[in-house]
Amino acid sequence: MCKSVVFVVLIVLCLASIPLHASGSNLVQNPGFEDGTFANWTNSTDWSIYSTGIDGPDYSDPGPNSGTYAAQSSCIGATCISGPTSILSQDLTTVPGQEYLFSFYYTSNTQVFEDASTPNELLALWGGTQVDDIVNQPGDGVWQSFSVIVTATSTTTEIQFNGRDDPAFVFIDDVSVEAIPEPSTLALTGLGALAAALYLWRARRT
Repeated sequence: MCKSVVFVVLIVLCLASIPLHASGSNLVQNPGFEDGTFANWTNSTDWSIYSTGIDGPDYSDPGPNSGTYAAQSSCIGATCISGPTSILSQDLTTVPGQEYLFSFYYTSNTQVFEDASTPNELLALWGGTQVDDIVNQPGDGVWQSFSVIVTATSTTTEIQFNGRDDPAFVFIDDVSVEAIPEPSTLALTGLGALAAALYLWRARRT
């Protein structure tokens, strides 16, 4: 019995030494802006914290995707994106060569009395590279989820959003960056667990 315990402990220690990049841990700080500020973010002046009713009766009101707050941009004109003059960003600690799932929720609204919702645009960047460009959404205030698999090339990676909505606002909420487990790591972990279970089963039969 003692040998069985020692064997299992050795397997666990070996598995623990494997550099796992486990999913489920969001690298983004203040991802839903739920402290009511842009803490941990860097933002240009067009970005502000949004909560239900804050923009007044002239604009349709989507409400946050979750919680109490979201982020909104009121930037007007093409230079919001091309400049860019509209910037919301955060630096993340990343592992070079590691894949991540970069996701966020987005919507736009309308100016009620003019029933106008375009032009609007949201550009998402990973480490300075464009990964998503969302153009002229209907302005119906329906939150949509966007996600893309990205790879880190440095120990620090910047995520950035550039927003534009000439008649109203664009909104983002619940930003997430999570590591994707490497297939080889998952296979080794599974084989190790299987070996431990098999050894214990055989030990109990003898």
